[in-house]
Amino acid sequence: FIVSMDDLVLQPADFSAAYNIVPGGNTRVDNAKFSSGFGAAYGKPFILNTGRVDGWDLAMERANPDDFAPEYVRSRVEIYEETSGASAALSEDWLWAYQLEDRRPEAFLDTNCSLGSDCLTYMYKEVKAGQGAIIERYDVVFRYQNVVAWVFIKGQQGEVSEDMVLDYGQMVLNKIQLLEE
Repeated sequence: FIVSMDDLVLQPADFSAAYNIVPGGNTRVDNAKFSSGFGAAYGKPFILNTGRVDGWDLAMERANPDDFAPEYVRSRVEIYEETSGASAALSEDWLWAYQLEDRRPEAFLDTNCSLGSDCLTYMYKEVKAGQGAIIERYDVVFRYQNVVAWVFIKGQQGEVSEDMVLDYGQMVLNKIQLLEE
C-alpha cells in the first residue's frame, strides 16, 4: 500500500476533542521551504549536513474552547537519507532548540523518553498578554530509523503536560511503525 507523509502526522480524527486544521497548517515541508523557514544560515547547512530529504507538517487548533484538551497541536515528520543523518538532526550541533537563540526552550526535561531513539522533551512558558494566563508548550522530538518526528502541544497551565505530549508522540510513532507491517 502507498502511504503519504501526511498519514504519519497527527490528524483531527486522532482525538476525541474536536480540532480544526489551521489555515495553511497541513503542508509539505520540502527542503526549500525548510531552509526559508529557518533562514539560509541555518537551514541550508542543516540540510547538507544531515541529508534531510523531505517533511510534512500539520497544525491544529481546538475547535471548542470548553474542551479540556490542548489549545494547539502540531506534528511534523521528516525523512532523512540515512539513520545517521536523522540522528545528527537531533544532536546539539543541529537541533534548532539548541542552535537557534529565538527557539531555545525554557527547560530541557529530564525524562526517560523511550519513543524511538534519540528522544528529547522540552518546554516553554509564556504569559498571555492582557490576561496574565500562563501558557505552556511541551515538545517531544525523536528518531525512528531515518525518520525524525516532532510533536508540540500548547495550552493554559494545567491543560497540557509532558505526559500528554509523550502520548501524542507515541501516536505518531505508531503510525510510522505501521509502515513496517
